[in-house]
Amino acid sequence: MLSAERQAQQRLPSRGDCTYTACYCEENALLLARRLRAAGAAPAAGLWVVFVTNPRRQVPLWCQRASSRPDGLVVWDYHVLVVEGPHGGLRARAWDLDTALPFPCPLDDYAAAALPPVRQRYARRYRVVPAEHLERHFASDRSHMRRPDGSWAAPPPLYPCFVAASDGCTNRLAEYLHVGLPGDGDCSDDGGSGAESTSSEGGGGGDGGDKGGGSVPPLSSLGNGPAAAAAAAAAAAVGADLGRVLEEEEFLAFFLGGSSPSPPIL
Repeated sequence: MLSAERQAQQRLPSRGDCTYTACYCEENALLLARRLRAAGAAPAAGLWVVFVTNPRRQVPLWCQRASSRPDGLVVWDYHVLVVEGPHGGLRARAWDLDTALPFPCPLDDYAAAALPPVRQRYARRYRVVPAEHLERHFASDRSHMRRPDGSWAAPPPLYPCFVAASDGCTNRLAEYLHVGLPGDGDCSDDGGSGAESTSSEGGGGGDGGDKGGGSVPPLSSLGNGPAAAAAAAAAAAVGADLGRVLEEEEFLAFFLGGSSPSPPIL
């Protein structure tokens, strides 16, 4: 008789089984995490949704299916994937619907291929959120995907927008993409749009990727007015459920243990 864990592994979805809408990686990842939780793919506390970005909103990822380059490089404004922590003798695994790597992929293999070291200006940060917390608190009205003229930068999903089950909030994406850390100074989360940042860099290093037609406003860009107060109150209400921001070395150590740094390649 198969163990419960082995039976759960046999119920795991293939890439083709998953709901997917190009350029809406945060929603794709949330729906994937929900499906994995329902399948019992990992212990309740062992499934994480990971937002990858930085204060400049320029994060290089390799092996991306959206790339036209042989190495699959795309400089995204942000990216979101699911990470399954190690359990039951299994290694940590990355579930990325946009990667050309296997689905799922052992996280150490994924990191080596898709997340090689880069120069400080492109350094990636990771907001690591327990999947069950994200399901309760995530919300997006998809306004970041609207161009100034109101048209869509990419066709939206056909299903309704996510509204937070915890408090009815309709848009919390900016809070998850806020990855400022003490010591960043004024450059933290400068609010530049992916369209602006990747077009200038993509010509020299790789394809430019943009999840939105305009800027996803970070918390620090809201100033000291009512919008900032509302954002701060919302963040305080959600509290630790927004997860934790990690530098890349901390992120890899969290799931894989320590490793020796390699020289940057971009």
